[in-house]
Amino acid sequence: MMHQAISASTSTAHVTMVPLKAAVNSMAGNTDFIMLNSNGIPLQEAMSVFSAGASRISWLDQQARKVRSLQHDWDGYGADPIDANVLEFVLGILRNALPRDSVPGNLVPGADGSVQAEWHLRNVSLGLLVEEDKTVSAWSYNPTMAVETEKFGMEAISYFMSLAKTALANV
Repeated sequence: MMHQAISASTSTAHVTMVPLKAAVNSMAGNTDFIMLNSNGIPLQEAMSVFSAGASRISWLDQQARKVRSLQHDWDGYGADPIDANVLEFVLGILRNALPRDSVPGNLVPGADGSVQAEWHLRNVSLGLLVEEDKTVSAWSYNPTMAVETEKFGMEAISYFMSLAKTALANV
């Protein structure tokens, strides 16, 4: 059976899904499609840039060391340490999204294996959450307008990157 490519766009991201060969299905979660970014690069490969290199942001490196050092039962309720791949994934997104002079935030481990980066400023609160299975969501709250926004998947990454560049620049 012949499959056609499926494309989807938002105001900040464009993703194309194309058929997978059976041998690649297990790598992509047993789906029939693989996602490509707007340059035609497989999303898994494009996202690999998010795991490369050390941060230029010292507060992020310090908090990442603390999360890496967590041992079994770090929360007193039996939580396992955060998977290194999950931590590196969220750090990669943050390294690419945050301005060089970023306002410090908090890197918060979850007992469920997730990692959340969050900021609570006077004019905005925002966060990026990566679940243990690398599912991504991003949220923001504007207290002045009482508006909360939440995005998921690639749209979440694009949304967070866009918002971080303006809201988190240390003025």
